[in-house]
Amino acid sequence: MCVCGLLTLSTEFDKLIRLIQRHQTLTSTLSPAAQNPPMFIKELIDLDALITGAAKKEKEAKKKMNAANAKGLNGMKQKIKKVLRDYDAAVQAYNTDQDAFEQAYTDATTVVSAKDTAAAARATKKAAADTAAEGDAAPEDFMTVGRGGRALNLTSEGVFKTLKGIMESRGRKNTDRAETIKILSKLLEVAASPYQKIRVLLALVSARLDYSTNLASIPHDSWCSALTEFNQLITMLLGPNKDYVVTEDAGEYDDMIERTPGQGEEKENSRVKVRGSLINLLESVDSEFTKTLQNTDQHGSEYVERLREEKPLYVTIVKAQILFEREGWEDPTCRAVMRRLEHIYSKPAVVVDVLERSAVKSLSGESSQISDITAAQPASDLVYDLAVYLYRSAPALLRTRAMLTHIFHNAMIGRYHEARDMLLMSHLQDNIQHADISTQILYNRTVVQLGLAAFKRGYIQECQSTLNEIFSSQRPKELLAQGTQRYSQTSPEQEALEKRRLLPFHMHVNVDLLETVYLVSCMLIELPLLASLSTDEEKRKAISRPFRRLLEQADRQTFMG
Repeated sequence: MCVCGLLTLSTEFDKLIRLIQRHQTLTSTLSPAAQNPPMFIKELIDLDALITGAAKKEKEAKKKMNAANAKGLNGMKQKIKKVLRDYDAAVQAYNTDQDAFEQAYTDATTVVSAKDTAAAARATKKAAADTAAEGDAAPEDFMTVGRGGRALNLTSEGVFKTLKGIMESRGRKNTDRAETIKILSKLLEVAASPYQKIRVLLALVSARLDYSTNLASIPHDSWCSALTEFNQLITMLLGPNKDYVVTEDAGEYDDMIERTPGQGEEKENSRVKVRGSLINLLESVDSEFTKTLQNTDQHGSEYVERLREEKPLYVTIVKAQILFEREGWEDPTCRAVMRRLEHIYSKPAVVVDVLERSAVKSLSGESSQISDITAAQPASDLVYDLAVYLYRSAPALLRTRAMLTHIFHNAMIGRYHEARDMLLMSHLQDNIQHADISTQILYNRTVVQLGLAAFKRGYIQECQSTLNEIFSSQRPKELLAQGTQRYSQTSPEQEALEKRRLLPFHMHVNVDLLETVYLVSCMLIELPLLASLSTDEEKRKAISRPFRRLLEQADRQTFMG
């Protein structure tokens, strides 16, 4: 028997003794026969015989057993002796008549089982009788218990108390976000007043957006629920509940009491201000939609299914813009208009028309000074109205992005001269390197779209000079946020950051088409120039190095097909 075996045997034996002691504590009120299981007594006797036999072998072969084995064997031997003294009476009874010992234990445990069954039956009958006597009043005497035994009052009277508990636990390490969302969904069902519904919806949308902080994006069904609930909140504030307003600069108020216009602390004819940020929720919902598209297989049917959710999202953005405009909030209005513009500037007119018709249908009776919402506008007119509003009212960054989207749209629909003149007059190319990365990506997209527009109109020289900077870098996909470098030396954190900047597949510009247009333009310029030059030194001066490199490579391949 080795040292490892002795150690394992000693550890398991200690566990067995603790279990038997616990069993004896639980059966202390019963007869002694029920306190000593026959299996345990038998194992004690067998273990004593095993250890005694090993000790005899030790005496016979002292030279073969090392000091560690001998010490472990002696310790186990002393432990067995001590336990046998404690259970001496049970061991003698078992050795005298094994069958009688086992029968006495069986009879004692059978009596206990019968008593437990009878007690359980009596308790069940009593509970059923109490329930029948209480009738319909029974549900009021019970309360939902959440995780950790926390009592939850999921009624209209307990909305504020439950909300306060959820807000206090938000952000803690062991908070169950899924359970929080379930509780808030139940609260929304029982909320009776508009104030209660607004408070619950604000908390519920935030909880859904925080659901999967460690994932690349929240689950799509969770995002759909968040969009539906945010749309419900905007519709409530825009329509029947104009006496309530959600704002970041709401004063101090008691979270635990109901608030209605003209009652309590609210002055007569005043509006109830609820603390919250609608524009932050809107931007979070919109950004999460982009993330769900980024993390979906772009060539599968699931991508198309998720892309269909853009129409209700666009309608919600327009509703939020109308609400912010009605309240006179300049900064949220500009940010909402920018989000709306980003959804339509790169889409064909047919798609924009579908989005606009759905928005007009859902906003009957509303008005806007920014764009006409009584009828669906043509895409070019709509982009113009939204961009002009941002030129007048928005901060510098939003003005820059509005200008780039406007230029992109004009180039996409074939207005090359307008797009070119806007880009030259804006002087964006002089300081675009100081802008944030997303704006630089938008600038690159605008430039390549302008190059395509020049090629469509037959302006070969302008097309080549416009696209030259993008293709000279040898990484057009990275500059357009349509892919990352395969063998880059960046850190994992930097690589993850670059992937989050990638555009959804439906917004991509065809890089193969761009490269073809660029090389054709280079060919039409370079070849006549090469034919007219007389000396090799003049011929070595290339207008387009990428094209010249490809041309020389083709010349070296004699048998190229």
